[in-house]
Amino acid sequence: MLVNLANNIDLMKKNVWEYIAKESKQNISQWKVCKWTGEQFPVFQKEQEILKKVSPNFSISSSGLSPESRLRTLLMWRNERRLYKRKSDLSKTGIISVFPENTPYPVYQFEEYWTDAWNPFDFAQEIDSEQKILPQIQDFLSKTPKRGLNIAAWATMENCDYCNYGFASKDCYMCQVPLMSEQCYYSNSPFQSKYNFDCYLNEKCENSYESSYCIESYNIFYSDYVEGSSDCYFCYDIQWSKHCIWCVGIIWQEYQIFNEAVWIGEYEKKLKEILSSHENVESFKKEYEIFKNNFPKKNLKNIGEENSYGSTIRHSKNMTFCFSGIWMQEGYHSTITWLESHSLVSCNSGWSGSSYVYQTVWFSASNNSAFNCFGSWNNCFYNYDCRDCEHCMFSLWLMNQKYCIFNKQYSEEEYKKTSKELMKRLEQEWIWWEFFWSELSLFPYNDSPANDHYPVEKIVYLDADKEILRTEKGGINGKGIVYVLQSDEFISGAILDLWWEEKIKIKWRTKNIASDIPDGVETIKGKDLPEIWESSETILNKIIVCEVSERPYRIIEQEFKFYKKYNLPLPRKHPDLRYEERFQKAPKNTLHLRECIKCNQEVLSVWETDDIICDTCYLKNT
Repeated sequence: MLVNLANNIDLMKKNVWEYIAKESKQNISQWKVCKWTGEQFPVFQKEQEILKKVSPNFSISSSGLSPESRLRTLLMWRNERRLYKRKSDLSKTGIISVFPENTPYPVYQFEEYWTDAWNPFDFAQEIDSEQKILPQIQDFLSKTPKRGLNIAAWATMENCDYCNYGFASKDCYMCQVPLMSEQCYYSNSPFQSKYNFDCYLNEKCENSYESSYCIESYNIFYSDYVEGSSDCYFCYDIQWSKHCIWCVGIIWQEYQIFNEAVWIGEYEKKLKEILSSHENVESFKKEYEIFKNNFPKKNLKNIGEENSYGSTIRHSKNMTFCFSGIWMQEGYHSTITWLESHSLVSCNSGWSGSSYVYQTVWFSASNNSAFNCFGSWNNCFYNYDCRDCEHCMFSLWLMNQKYCIFNKQYSEEEYKKTSKELMKRLEQEWIWWEFFWSELSLFPYNDSPANDHYPVEKIVYLDADKEILRTEKGGINGKGIVYVLQSDEFISGAILDLWWEEKIKIKWRTKNIASDIPDGVETIKGKDLPEIWESSETILNKIIVCEVSERPYRIIEQEFKFYKKYNLPLPRKHPDLRYEERFQKAPKNTLHLRECIKCNQEVLSVWETDDIICDTCYLKNT
């Protein structure tokens, strides 16, 4: 039965690829089978042409992993949200870090990482011609220092001590990837935004709460896909509108409830009723979901794209199976790529004038490079956390350097000779053409966003004799089984089985770190929190116990003032649970073939549901 189901899924995905090839007038040069999942995937001719330009000197062939498996691998090398308390191995002071204590490599506070207190060339390593390359890479990674948080200190992160992957932001707290933003809290990827609380992928938004994919909007609450609007509650897919409640798919409207015009007094009365209690807000949330589901979903969420096949693509051209791309050209299988870049293949989080980059994560201003992680490069391969480097391989934390391998400096002539020899060895050992290997990842799989996007179905804990100790249920819609090999270790080696020929070596965190409640601190259960209008700042001194997970959390002063200002109920759930609920509402980075319910035209859709309307019919009906 599992085989038949896998075959049906494989056929559906193949139909999507063939549809894209036909509509975009692209040639598929070959079909491959993913060695992890067994699914078929195409290699487009144009994709191969880009790979030739990525590395004119070293031949790069298309990966043996499907585009989704490649993205999974990239995401394994990030830890965005899981933070630990530990000591810096340089200064011995307490720090917040994405690495727990007792990791096998030194960890420095990110400010220390940028100083002259240590020299990356002190960790230079010779290439051992008698040993395979993979163990040498592992040895190099294990001894070289890592920064506790991936903060761009050179881009002025001010008072953002509990944020990760930030850039040029100020006064943010518990955010992931805050970019040029201020006063954002518990949000993921706020871009040029201010006062965003519990939001996801908002751009140029101010005063937003529990909202996602909103653009250039103000005072937006409990809403998704809102553009150029203000003072809206429980709205979905609206543009250039004001003072709306429970509205879907409207444009240039004002004072609307359930997509119908109302008097100002009626709008104000209804809003006051909604915000009168936490119970009312939750009840109206459910009513909003029911109302929203009465409308067909627009198949893709693109703006100003040309010949592109993906979703949340804006002002871009010739993007194939890409998601969240802005001002891009000629991309394949990439996610979250921004700002005047082109010819990126299987990349994640790249921006600012990058070109001809392959299988790389978190980069900017990079060209003709592949298999790199965090930084900016030209003609570089397999580097981690380097900035503005050229012609380097297998190096870490180099800045403005050339011709280095394993942090060892070579002359230009030596580098050319040695790098060619190294590439031949990589090909012989069958490890060329792939991103950094999963078993070398610095993070446990369940600390990485790979676990958000690709959760597993089940976790099996084994003893030393490989007998089953216990099993746990995985995430929603999980696929595959994780076998934990050292169940008594906090971070264990593990095997991820996606039911195909190659099993995936990963790391797995076996338990959560206990959140100790200090003696003498008053606790309150989330379900017992008072209404916001009867709350005082004494709540800041209490620890709240999540009404679902029973994990403790606190309300900080900035969020309390925000809730008071907009009469919003205090959150009853832990911030991690709130994030998971937001994430589950978002469409996944994949495409389906559907028929428009209005014109019956076959279209691509980012949604799994059949209740889809194409772009042409959508415009006619708004």
